[in-house]
Amino acid sequence: MENSNYYLGVEFTSRAIKCLAGFCLNNQIYVLDKVEADCHGLKNGMIIDEPLVLKTFQSVVKEIEDHLKIHFTDVTVALPSINMLCKVDTGTTITVDGNNVIQHVDTMNILTAMKKSNASLYKDLTIIDIVPDTYIINETERYDEEPLGKISQSLSLHGAIYALDTPLVNAVKHLISQSGLTLKHLVPSSHAAALYLSTKAKMPESYILLDIGYQLTTVSFVHNKTQVIDSKTILFGGDDITNEIGRRFNLSYNEAELLKCRYGMEKSPAFPLYIEGKITFDDLRQAIKDVLKRNLEKVRDLLESDFEGSENLPLIVIGGTSNLNNFYMLLANALNRTVLNFDMENIGARNKNMISVLGIIKYESKRTPVVEEETITSSITRVDNKKVSKKQNYKFDEEL
Repeated sequence: MENSNYYLGVEFTSRAIKCLAGFCLNNQIYVLDKVEADCHGLKNGMIIDEPLVLKTFQSVVKEIEDHLKIHFTDVTVALPSINMLCKVDTGTTITVDGNNVIQHVDTMNILTAMKKSNASLYKDLTIIDIVPDTYIINETERYDEEPLGKISQSLSLHGAIYALDTPLVNAVKHLISQSGLTLKHLVPSSHAAALYLSTKAKMPESYILLDIGYQLTTVSFVHNKTQVIDSKTILFGGDDITNEIGRRFNLSYNEAELLKCRYGMEKSPAFPLYIEGKITFDDLRQAIKDVLKRNLEKVRDLLESDFEGSENLPLIVIGGTSNLNNFYMLLANALNRTVLNFDMENIGARNKNMISVLGIIKYESKRTPVVEEETITSSITRVDNKKVSKKQNYKFDEEL
């Protein structure tokens, strides 16, 4: 069976590959199947052994295809938001139709011009996506979607530009080409996560997204529910907690991971109770708290130094570590923020470590179809980080 109505999304994380097939209906994401596999060819979000990553990637895709009896020809991939550039820009074009009817080619002309105009600004980064959030015609009429068929002499587009490290982008493109699949799109994992969260009721317009993965933690400033306007990565993840438990109590990685996931930071009851050998609930909770305290201080410092204007924003936390018992209370106290919780209602993928790959399905269902010949990929040049940060202190509508 062909996949005309379904999408295949894959996320390359710091040390695993997640694959999910699904579709979107009435703004809800439905899961057909999912597979996750550890991959030692990935480390801290980078590909260190391409043949091993390729083998794992092909294995997870084949497992889903065999289970669903569906053949996929293309895939959209979410990548870690390492050294991610987030920028907003506005482009304008004169409509090409003789009767001034807005067509998709007008949008593509703007996107191509925006890519070219930003191509020489930043070093060692590649633009992977420009995501429109507002279309403007007749100078004052605004639309969230392409105003196809409307009449206007010009079309303006306001959107977010996302760029990632060129070596990582090129490595993934080569890997997918070797797999036999067509790479449909690349998307930053933080943007994919924000797209998923936009399907949840009562989500705030702006918030801080904290994604604690296996080896990396990504802190992102999300505006207008889906637009990532800044993102930074810290070398810390759930594996650090597991390794500390193993070191402190002389346990194997698997034994330590089991205790972490099963008990988290539960408090000891009023009577003596050992959960493993001579380890009490309090012992385990203290080991986890010690690791989190050190690394949440880094998150707090990052928020204070790099995320101007986010002081009063709530926090949304995702990733496997967010599932730890009593984690939300510790996080709220450590960062002095309101931490919002939400339910995972997607049958088949209810773990918060699947949010970015779920967001890929939303991304594809929302994205306007693009003719391949109309697209380009542009490398851009990075300037000093401090200058980039200053450029990002903008008013969201000032270009409009």
